[in-house]
Amino acid sequence: MNSLTITFYLFKRMFGRPKGIIAYLLFPTILMSLIVHFLGSDSSEPIHIAYANHDQGELSSHLLHSLSTNTEYTFEEYDEEGLKEKIMLQKIRAGFIIPENFSQQLLAGKAPQVEYYYLAVSDTAVSTELYLREQVSQLAQTVHGLLPYQPTEAEQLTLIEKVIHQQNQTQISLSKIDQNLPVNERRFLVIGFMLFFVMGLIMSSLGLVMEDRTMRTMARIYTTPIRSIEIAIGYFLGSFGLGLLQIIIVLCVTKYILGYQYGVSLPHLLLVFSLFIFATVGIGTAVAGLVKNHKTISTINSLIITPSAMIGGCWWPISIMPDFMQKLANFVPQKWAIESIERLAAGEDLVQISIQLGILLLFGIVLLGFGSFVLKPNEDVV
Repeated sequence: MNSLTITFYLFKRMFGRPKGIIAYLLFPTILMSLIVHFLGSDSSEPIHIAYANHDQGELSSHLLHSLSTNTEYTFEEYDEEGLKEKIMLQKIRAGFIIPENFSQQLLAGKAPQVEYYYLAVSDTAVSTELYLREQVSQLAQTVHGLLPYQPTEAEQLTLIEKVIHQQNQTQISLSKIDQNLPVNERRFLVIGFMLFFVMGLIMSSLGLVMEDRTMRTMARIYTTPIRSIEIAIGYFLGSFGLGLLQIIIVLCVTKYILGYQYGVSLPHLLLVFSLFIFATVGIGTAVAGLVKNHKTISTINSLIITPSAMIGGCWWPISIMPDFMQKLANFVPQKWAIESIERLAAGEDLVQISIQLGILLLFGIVLLGFGSFVLKPNEDVV
């Protein structure tokens, strides 16, 4: 009951004036909604790719036909100079050139090199190049596997054409179900930036703890029959309630007003964010208990928030980092929150991600206990 009284006191301080509502609710909601809107906007239009075909043989036509079956791309033919000019002017993202001896090299058992062009490195450019290389490799394997069965080039071409035609006819029929999974880079960034800003807002709100210690408000509370752990829990619940209220508003605004699809059901997403907020407030409570100088709290927060976001995978996948940084990621809550959301988006249920959720819960419990132990309500700060 004493802890709830302190929590109510914190909420009254934060939301008792219009300035507090703007600073703690309105501004964060607008900021995070804008981030979701701009980072999360994704075009469903196919990627336009240019090509120039210098080959006069039939195998290049088979390659182009195989490429065109992918609805994620559209292909348009240019001459070589026109292709390069379009890419330089950034009117087309990427392009490729089929060499004039493409079919002859394949029939000779060689692997022809298709020239690929793009102006800037991006996920689209790299994925398109990989797709092109894969199609060329598959065609080469098919051709090279059939060459020993026919003695003449004409018979080889006839057999190759029949096999390729049969391959195109015997495709597996799939029923596509769009679950709006957050598998692309933009949706990955949306979740990462939301975790980053939520942690920043919660840690900044813990400045109220330092203010109460500086102004001796906490010391006066401690003179009453209240234990230090009750004081710590009261401030803990106040910051947790603030973070939970912020994330509920942001999720509702982005999902139901902006129409953004996270790829995870709202209750599951809210559960992961709630546990992440719980862990973050635990970190803040421990920091507030350790810091003796209120002027350094903002600096210390910066040293915690940004590095942990980088290591935890908020801005890039953890898999691209060195091994030692991947091991360090296990000690920050962002890693476990992102992993939970990714696995939920991949179709797993709460039981299958119970380890990740349990680690987030453990973060909060351990750090809250540590923070309540080191918190000295009657101790002066400078």
